[in-house]
Amino acid sequence: GSGAVSTKTGKTESGQTGKVTVHTGLSLASSGDIKFLAGDATIDGGTISLFSGSTGGTKSGEVSLISGGSDVGESGSLVLKSGRGTATGSVSVDSGSVVGGSSGTVSLESVDAATVSVSGGLSSTDASAIKISGGDSSSIGGSISILGVQEINIETQSRSISGSQKLSTGGGDQSGGIRVVTGSSDA
Repeated sequence: GSGAVSTKTGKTESGQTGKVTVHTGLSLASSGDIKFLAGDATIDGGTISLFSGSTGGTKSGEVSLISGGSDVGESGSLVLKSGRGTATGSVSVDSGSVVGGSSGTVSLESVDAATVSVSGGLSSTDASAIKISGGDSSSIGGSISILGVQEINIETQSRSISGSQKLSTGGGDQSGGIRVVTGSSDA
């Protein structure tokens, strides 16, 4: 195999280690791009992994993916997607497991009334599904809340075979219920 390229700061016994910064220069027009590319292969392509530092203390490091802002126009987009193929890969966003206490939160939110869209990929045969599930637990599982200010629409698309809708509670020593409740009115 070819040789490896490693960029890292030195080890320290006390204090904070040095930082590694990769950035393009400033420009009055358009700044350059930064690309992280794993090598192509005839069998298995390379992997790109982003890890924050682990710790034996209270909190590990964070991983942030943020698009740049703009004072006069649109900010950049942030795209997470798997490549195309005979069977595409999965895209997963989840919080880590925890031994004691509460696991982290996963939030998808827009700013200034923009739309948040979650859609399954297109396919000429079977399209992908979308699954939203609350976290598993040995005692009380996580909840799922869908809140709409004006209205909430849950519908299947019209095709030669339309999809079905199912509302069900899970099994257990005590099964949960299903409630459909309208809000109160002051009028």
